[in-house]
Amino acid sequence: MFYNLTPMVRNLLIINVALFALIHLFGFYGLYDLLILFPFNSEAFRPFQLFTHIFMHGSLSHLFF
Repeated sequence: MFYNLTPMVRNLLIINVALFALIHLFGFYGLYDLLILFPFNSEAFRPFQLFTHIFMHGSLSHLFF
């Protein structure tokens, strides 16, 4: 089933699963707060969040719906 994935897609899936597990299963909520995208005028905004926020998911229902 997953054997037809390109290396890039496979790596992106691994990153998504790893971050979801770290945050939601192991409780690394500080990581979530660091990687989500804050508004540009917020003190919490960091330029890398423009890229990292695409890997953040709120919950299992967010993934499926």
